[in-house]
Amino acid sequence: AERQAILVGSLTNQGTATTAVLGTVVGLGAFKEMDVLVDVTGTVGATSTMDIYVDSRLDGTTWVNIAHGATHTTASVQAIHLTKTNPPTSILVTALAGVGTVRAIGWGDDIQVRYTIGGATSQFSFRVWTNVVG
Repeated sequence: AERQAILVGSLTNQGTATTAVLGTVVGLGAFKEMDVLVDVTGTVGATSTMDIYVDSRLDGTTWVNIAHGATHTTASVQAIHLTKTNPPTSILVTALAGVGTVRAIGWGDDIQVRYTIGGATSQFSFRVWTNVVG
């Protein structure tokens, strides 16, 4: 089974923001592989930065950060690959994952994508999609 091109959210000329929610997708718990595509189509500002975070509610209630993409500074495309076929592990989640880190844990029935935009005059235009298989 698979679901392709699920739009998580899209923003145009979004200015500086501290960890805001872009969107949530539900009904993904049965899938084993997930790709999150971040498509940055435009930026404004000399010191613009944008980070993308992927969270899931493993217990159906509490959001847990499961991935933090690379930092965007220009128009670019990034794919964040997540899998439930990770080796057995135990991870203490006390803070956000580091830049470019995907934690070796799966996800629950839903994910949410959050973003942070930094820089005094920064603006980003972007959209985020997800594809799931398995």
